Amino acid sequence: MIRFSKLKSKARITKKGFYIGFCGIDGSGKSTQALLLCRWLREQGIDTIVYETKGNFFSEVAETLARKNKLKSARQYLGNSKYLACLSFEILRDNMTKIRPFAEIGTTVVTSRTAFDWLAGAKARGHSISEIMKAEQIMLSAGEPDLVIWLDVSPKVAQKRISQRGYDTANIKFLTRYRRAFAAVLKNHEHHRVQADGNIDEVQGEVKKIVTEFLTKFENS
Repeated sequence: MIRFSKLKSKARITKKGFYIGFCGIDGSGKSTQALLLCRWLREQGIDTIVYETKGNFFSEVAETLARKNKLKSARQYLGNSKYLACLSFEILRDNMTKIRPFAEIGTTVVTSRTAFDWLAGAKARGHSISEIMKAEQIMLSAGEPDLVIWLDVSPKVAQKRISQRGYDTANIKFLTRYRRAFAAVLKNHEHHRVQADGNIDEVQGEVKKIVTEFLTKFENS
């Protein structure tokens, strides 16, 4: 078992926590692994919270307005380009006001999504390179997560998991484009890829290895 005594000591002195973010296509297990990681880190004595980023103020308001106008989605209401621009600033605001402040006072924050999820989604939906580059500049202008874990799952496995939820559906063609988009978006950013086709315990084991190595580097620095 890794010894965290030095890590916790430094955390008290620097009052600095970490921002650990999961990313991956729908059905990759992001929310599940974020919760499991938070629980495990707490067991190691590290103050940790999970920030769930599925919904936000902008998207909820935009979806409500879309329904009032008898449209199918917020993207249809605003148009894809405006929707991405508004979403980019919302993601930045979350980073600056709901994630970074906790890290600055010594709490580690684990998120089930990162800016890379929305950037990959934009690419999969056919946004232009220019639009994606601008969105990336906005979303990441407050900095990237300290540790990014890509849960890379095959589209067929993801589709099966989504169907098993019983309240959602998934298009295999979109999931395939979405997965390819992650590879393209992440190639110029530091990240750790976990093959996530396995069961929850197998994936959790790989995640623990990555996080342990990350924390050990900090402990020894």
